[in-house]
Amino acid sequence: MSIDSDYQSVLRIVSSWPPEQRETLAHDVLETLKHHATGLPKQTLQRALGLARGNAPPPSDDDVKRWIHEHRLEKYGQ
Repeated sequence: MSIDSDYQSVLRIVSSWPPEQRETLAHDVLETLKHHATGLPKQTLQRALGLARGNAPPPSDDDVKRWIHEHRLEKYGQ
């Protein structure tokens, strides 16, 4: 039996199960993937932090306060 035919057989069997049982199976299958992707979340987080960092220095507290004040003026007026 090939992987494709096994997959189709399993899918046919599982399709007849109640939704809650199929959801539990899906969760269990996803849990098995955690063992294979141990470094992935950390790399993804590091990439996201790198993208958010940008090239400029971080804003000062005064800059942030000024931006908030300007935003509130735009949104609410005086």
